[in-house]
Amino acid sequence: MKEIRNGEFEARGNPLIRPDLRFDVTLAPLPETAKGERPSSALQEAKVMRLDHILQKKKAQQTLSEIPKMQEYENALEVKKAYKAAVTELKDVRKLQSEWEQKGIPEKKYWVIKANVPEKTRQKSIHERLEEVCIFRL
Repeated sequence: MKEIRNGEFEARGNPLIRPDLRFDVTLAPLPETAKGERPSSALQEAKVMRLDHILQKKKAQQTLSEIPKMQEYENALEVKKAYKAAVTELKDVRKLQSEWEQKGIPEKKYWVIKANVPEKTRQKSIHERLEEVCIFRL
């Protein structure tokens, strides 16, 4: 405000703005309570690990017909079907988790007020002046 009071004004009384003004108007992140509770994938991960362990034993060819029965499955095909279903369920829960994590992160937004001084009368920044000097020396 102080700069506007002591600054230059155009004929209509509007203040002259030499550089572009940029304001960060990003929305604040949502509070944890608004997002709800984060989905848990502990059960699905445990199920996938347990079925993966059973399949690894099957691949090792240790009493193929008895391993699934020890784990309460009829055969290896039933274990494979349960494994695929568990993996699909785990992917769904992980997708929900990533959506939950993205919910509270707002996208950065800026409000830019363009300079209203013509380019000819606008003072050059120190970077622009240094570029001109470097170009002439080459």
